[in-house]
Amino acid sequence: MPELHFTEDDIKEAKVGRTQVLGTELLYVVKTPKGVVRYEYRYRVPRNVERDCRTRVTAVGKPGISLNKAKDIAAKYQEWLKDGIDPQDAKKWKHRDEMTFGKLADEYIEANKHRWGEKRFSEADLFLHKYGVKLTKLRMAQCQIEVIRDAYKPLLERVPRQARRALT
Repeated sequence: MPELHFTEDDIKEAKVGRTQVLGTELLYVVKTPKGVVRYEYRYRVPRNVERDCRTRVTAVGKPGISLNKAKDIAAKYQEWLKDGIDPQDAKKWKHRDEMTFGKLADEYIEANKHRWGEKRFSEADLFLHKYGVKLTKLRMAQCQIEVIRDAYKPLLERVPRQARRALT
């Protein structure tokens, strides 16, 4: 018996709701009443040896991606599961791996500026953006303590008290 596969035409003709994509294990197409198409990957992750598994659902790409792209992403998720990695956890790690010092500094300032006075805000901006300019494009995994100390070394020599505050 030949194996069944979905095509882009099948996706266009899919009914509103969730439908399993034939030919790709654990991949589902979800079509909204407005015709928006998105994909889901439904899988089971063992909690521990004694208990049952729980079903998890994670988005596959962004709404409107092609079927082939969704299948490629689902294949990557399947590989992660074979290696014992939860796809949702792996997606979080990817975001963290792509985070740079500059982005994190901006997020930190944005998250805290409502609590700070004008002076504290300007100090944080100065420490993170002016003195930390050498760190701005580094990914967080590259920000080792030696690299950070080197970036703040001129400040440490000129105003040691402020530099220590910046480094802590």
